[in-house]
Amino acid sequence: MPFVTVRTSAAMSREQELDLKSRIGQAVSFVPGKSEASLLLCFEPPCRLYLRGAEAPAALISADFFGSEDHVGFDRFAAAVSRAFDDVLGVPPENVFIRFGDIGVWSAGCAAFDIARLR
Repeated sequence: MPFVTVRTSAAMSREQELDLKSRIGQAVSFVPGKSEASLLLCFEPPCRLYLRGAEAPAALISADFFGSEDHVGFDRFAAAVSRAFDDVLGVPPENVFIRFGDIGVWSAGCAAFDIARLR
């Protein structure tokens, strides 16, 4: 399951949020075995982000993936998400920062999944 959290200084309408939701859902499919159907996505309220010492349109995104330690598709995911923030909110790609995380153990529906045991 991929879990993506979005923090941005750009205000967004409901329509823009839904557009980004869809585009992030499509971008997740660049990671083998992942799709929007398994995506958990969180938009945090607009926040103040200071970039290079000044307020700027920026985005800080955390993208955590279970079972993707080889990081295949992360580059394509990053490019697609950066383009989406530029297209939808006018946040330049150089102001979009993505932190990737590997989830080793995950729990959903009262069941725990451990990548080491699934191999």
